[in-house]
Amino acid sequence: MDSSNATGRFLSSVPAVLGFYPEESLIIMYLKPADGGRHLVGLTMRLDLPVFAAAPEESSAQTAAPLRTQDSGDVMICVASDRTEPLQDNELPFRHEIDILTAAITSAGHNVRGIYFLPKFTEGARWHCYCGRPGCGGILPDPRASMGAVSAAASGYTVQPSRQSVQQLFTRASAADLETVGGATRRALERREDAPLPFADRLAAFDAAVAAAGEGQLPADHNRVADLIACFASPLFRDACVLPPSDPRPELQRLNLLLHLNRLAPPELRRQIGTALAVGYCLLGDYLHASMACASVQPRTAIAELVRTLVGSGVDPNALDDRFTSYFRSARDSAAQVHTVGAPTDRRPSLHRLVQDKVRQVASEHERQDDRALRTRLERIDRAVERAAFGLPEHDEDVAELVASMTAPPVCIAALVSPASGTVDADRVALFRLLQTVAPPDYAANVAGAIAVAELTTGDLVRARAAARSVDPLSLLSEAVLHGTLTSPAKVVGDLIADIALAERHRLECAAQA
Repeated sequence: MDSSNATGRFLSSVPAVLGFYPEESLIIMYLKPADGGRHLVGLTMRLDLPVFAAAPEESSAQTAAPLRTQDSGDVMICVASDRTEPLQDNELPFRHEIDILTAAITSAGHNVRGIYFLPKFTEGARWHCYCGRPGCGGILPDPRASMGAVSAAASGYTVQPSRQSVQQLFTRASAADLETVGGATRRALERREDAPLPFADRLAAFDAAVAAAGEGQLPADHNRVADLIACFASPLFRDACVLPPSDPRPELQRLNLLLHLNRLAPPELRRQIGTALAVGYCLLGDYLHASMACASVQPRTAIAELVRTLVGSGVDPNALDDRFTSYFRSARDSAAQVHTVGAPTDRRPSLHRLVQDKVRQVASEHERQDDRALRTRLERIDRAVERAAFGLPEHDEDVAELVASMTAPPVCIAALVSPASGTVDADRVALFRLLQTVAPPDYAANVAGAIAVAELTTGDLVRARAAARSVDPLSLLSEAVLHGTLTSPAKVVGDLIADIALAERHRLECAAQA
């Protein structure tokens, strides 16, 4: 820094950058080169000082690793400890350990611009410099008045008094509240099974709660909280709710609402809410909260694991892969097209009971490995494909047979391709689309997944993902398409699907003839 006053102002901003007032800590701040010769604070890391002092070589290597991913720049180091406050600059502690860290940072391609010591981040604390120049030090200004603190306050952020205070944001509510909300959530999920709320309506209700949170009004009624938590039974909703309708980054009140729900949610739904929190904080570049959100997701979801990897590698949030950020935007944008199955206005109520009964039969056949029975179901689907131009079968019993048959993996896979051509044909997709329009809750997603895979074979990934999202909740096939499991060129995917489907057909045929 050019002067002791400038250094003091910089050090006073450290708590705002971290999000809390660090104690017994080693702080490493990477300064990104910016226009006009300026520098912006970029990747910032904090280590527990006792851990660093006990293993300086290992800690320094771990610290240098994410710095290697950054463009060459300057690094500031700050030691905060009130246990060993020096009387003179030449008595500064941890000099040997700091030398090891400095060497590691230099080998990573960066210049160590300054190394400072202070007992704590409070107004009037005296800071010292490791440079060795006599009198290089000063008095710390009030961190609460730093530019970083003022900016954070204007954005609605609260700089927490300690790291433990940040961790407490992710602790669970009282046992009594958890029991009450857990019961209300189970009832909400049961209601949704009977009469699912359209996807767009669920997202609109969540956005309304976000707006209220922006006014300082988090939901307090347990039933209202349970209704919001129940939405996270759908992974698609989890991904769609991360972003607002027209902004590339989540608002702070959106994350505050998610934190509130995270404290009260039952374990499985808490995993989904915690995942949304991790993504939201990651997109904001708040890697401290993102890492704590990831830690709260147990067992970790695939997306939470991805966020943990991004945070651990120090990736600049502005440089995140477009496929990462655009997925959550496209999930949000698809809300108007997503159809929540089971709406009474366009479903045959009698089908629900019929399909449920037949699904139990199909499950029994599959568990018994009754391939003869499964082959018969595949033949019914093939005959229905031939008549797809004339619509669905007239009788609910026949429609229920087709919908239920698609819940058996061997049948669903084999039904993807024509027995004659070995390819996905237009009549086959037409039948799947007809079935999707009438299938009752929990079963239309299997059909939608088949449509999505069929679209994927044409090479149209956009239409494939749209088909996968067309029904909520998702099926395994739908999730594979959405999360990019199947991303090879169209011909490769088409050939792969055809080979798998034809092999399954052949297996069922051989079993039926045995």
